[in-house]
Amino acid sequence: MKSKILNQIKFSFILLLMLLGFASLHQPAEAHTQRQVTKNPPKKPVKVNRKRPRGDRRGRPTRRRAVGSRNDCPATDMPLTALIPENQVGKVVEAKPTFWVFIPYESNRIHKGEFVLQDEAHNNVYRNEFSVEKGKGIVSINLASGNTYTLKTNKSYQWYFKLYCDGDNSSIPIYVRGWVQRIALEPQQQTQLSQLRSSRQRIAFYAENGIWYSALTQSAKLRLSNFQNKSLAKDWMQLLSNMGLQDLSNQPIVGKIN
Repeated sequence: MKSKILNQIKFSFILLLMLLGFASLHQPAEAHTQRQVTKNPPKKPVKVNRKRPRGDRRGRPTRRRAVGSRNDCPATDMPLTALIPENQVGKVVEAKPTFWVFIPYESNRIHKGEFVLQDEAHNNVYRNEFSVEKGKGIVSINLASGNTYTLKTNKSYQWYFKLYCDGDNSSIPIYVRGWVQRIALEPQQQTQLSQLRSSRQRIAFYAENGIWYSALTQSAKLRLSNFQNKSLAKDWMQLLSNMGLQDLSNQPIVGKIN
């Protein structure tokens, strides 16, 4: 009996020594592993820039709708509005583009208007004063009328459309402001455009490539040529809706003002 107890004590003692030895063998390895982690910390994770693109590489503030009351023009339900993309440089392929604006006043409420085009250094490259003889509606301003200046390719220009409702020289105008940039089509785009047979196809091409001024001008001209055409009316509405200007789609296009 005593012999059996002694054997159990010896076995337990041997087992204890084996466990202590096993633990001492793993301590240096753990310490070594810790030293490696401290010496070579993991790299920082790559941050992905999720900022949405602005539509052009610089981002240009616009004043698409005239706001505020610090001018001499009366308030209206629908404000003076430039038909442009908001806070973006609108693209165009023509050297002398056409600009489009919605005027909310009858002609007898406006003393005069002014259109100003500036380069990136804020120098006036074109300025024209005019009388507003058309009634309430969408009007166009074309640089080709009595102007020798042409837009330079890949240069951005800022333009202002101002209305003076008071004849006093110190009167404050109501105005809108936009940006335009003339671009050159890529060879592949030129080939694609040359193969399009209808005006509607060319308008769709300009719109799909973000060339807003050219698309808008072509669509307005086509709309004017056949105002009763429902397909053209739908195209016009869709184009304005793409720019967030669907509230102007039923306004009349009253023609040029210069």
